[in-house]
Amino acid sequence: MRILNVLTQKPNSTGSGVYMTELVKQFQSLGHEQAVVAGIDVNDSTQYLPGIRFCPVKFNTIDLPFNVVGMSDVMPYPSTRYNQLTDSMTAQLEKAFMSVLEPLIADFRPDLIICHHLYFLTALIREFFPRLKVVAICHGTGLRQLRKTNLARERITQNIPGLDAIFALHEQQQKEISELFHIPLNKIKILGAGYNDSIFYDKNYKKAPEPIKIIYAGKISYKKGVASLLKALDNVPISRKFDLALAGGYSNIQEYNEIIALAQETKYQPVFLGKLTQEELAEKYNQSHIMVLPSFFEGLPLVIIEALACGLNIVTTDLPGVQDWLDSNIPNHTVLFVPPPRMLNVDEPLPEDLPLFQKNLAQTIAYAVDNYRKTTVDLTNVTWLHVAQKLLTCYFSHY
Repeated sequence: MRILNVLTQKPNSTGSGVYMTELVKQFQSLGHEQAVVAGIDVNDSTQYLPGIRFCPVKFNTIDLPFNVVGMSDVMPYPSTRYNQLTDSMTAQLEKAFMSVLEPLIADFRPDLIICHHLYFLTALIREFFPRLKVVAICHGTGLRQLRKTNLARERITQNIPGLDAIFALHEQQQKEISELFHIPLNKIKILGAGYNDSIFYDKNYKKAPEPIKIIYAGKISYKKGVASLLKALDNVPISRKFDLALAGGYSNIQEYNEIIALAQETKYQPVFLGKLTQEELAEKYNQSHIMVLPSFFEGLPLVIIEALACGLNIVTTDLPGVQDWLDSNIPNHTVLFVPPPRMLNVDEPLPEDLPLFQKNLAQTIAYAVDNYRKTTVDLTNVTWLHVAQKLLTCYFSHY
């Protein structure tokens, strides 16, 4: 089968990019012929995966004179927010992607197009290629953009229901998609997420009992809860020593500098590791005891699965759908959940709720530190091969 994957963002820098790339690898191992269209900066490398036909759409060019658009307001690289797009920029974005997609589709003749995110580009592909089989994977951020941004709202809501199938990360997201687009639940399949078991696994390092090493992995931003994590650190009532490392890139230099300044005020002086490769992150996981993700919005965070694979205990915000999915797919997981603050606008916490959130975060981290124990979990159902096979099984059973 010939499969075309499409993503507006960079294919190697965000959760959805990693998700797409890992699926592409697994489809390749199953013998499918593939092509990929994704957005990159004009100065980025055009190399992708060996044996995969890669047709990038280049930003910061004459035809597309702005940064790669980002589904999240804060990306780990310079990006353009969808709410910053003018009518002229939106027209340029549409023209740039279609100028790549139309000749590629005519030549490659895909049997299946897999779009990533239920948003603008996915709607365009459904509109421009009505006779092709087009499915989409929801990563959560497209739903957030639709709620926050008026960009092409009518065009998106009209075309998304016409997709041949939609894949949600978990049951809560399935219900949200159904309500937002008025789509029957049986048309929305729950796909979940996976991890790369050749990179993320427990190397059985001997770790000193102290200090307990805590690691955060994600964008260095307010919406990921990094500031709340730093403020919580000084209030962690524990009897064992610990230290904190933060792994991740940033795009807003002012916000990043403010977080650095906040970190310097804490008594624990956390280490900022910068953006790491997956191999580097796996190594840091194996050197750590606990992973903390205090984010205010996630679809289904891959970093939790990857950290579990490396034997870590986890502390994370109790975000919609995540705990139920973990309980169903990784029943012996060691994840501790912190009640989230109320939200103003999907991912913006109410300021008056943050002190309680930080107090609960501190108490949960304290519990995790004082009760740390090395664990092994069964991740059979969450490998990328399992996810890829599940997608194809759902697709073929539908047709």
